[in-house]
Amino acid sequence: MIPDEHGREDVMREAVSLTQRVELRFPGREDPVVLGFNDLGWLFVYPGRDAMYRFDDQGRLRRAYVEGLLYRTSGQTLAELTRQHEPITSDSDIRSQTILVRRDLTVDELDVFRMHTLELIEALHRSVHDATVIRQVPDDRSTGREQFAQGLKRVLDAKSFLAPAIVRRK
Repeated sequence: MIPDEHGREDVMREAVSLTQRVELRFPGREDPVVLGFNDLGWLFVYPGRDAMYRFDDQGRLRRAYVEGLLYRTSGQTLAELTRQHEPITSDSDIRSQTILVRRDLTVDELDVFRMHTLELIEALHRSVHDATVIRQVPDDRSTGREQFAQGLKRVLDAKSFLAPAIVRRK
């Protein structure tokens, strides 16, 4: 699930594929943060209005959405995917199509992206136990927070920052 271009939807309500999810208010952060796990054990982090990070069960980054740009792992770097809207015209109709334009990050750009991502995850991990629970699914307050702390730690301890390349659908 990726936030749409016109603002963040209610992740807690819409992210039904995240069987465990929690919305937290962290000290010093304006926006609440949503953390969630899907059935595969992948960690999803929604740290604000227009950002999302998806990590596999080994803590490696698979996809991200940051500052209006989509990113996905290609195994060696991140592919930055930019949405471009182009009109399609025919004799009787004018429509629009969205095209994703791909650009691979350079080594330096990937290093900066990695540094910013890991700084965010470290900050969340450091203060997850001090955060206030706003909502939680399932609504069992005795579970979750420690599991999310472990998921964040798994990202920090991952041997590789990037997951293997995502196989492209044909």
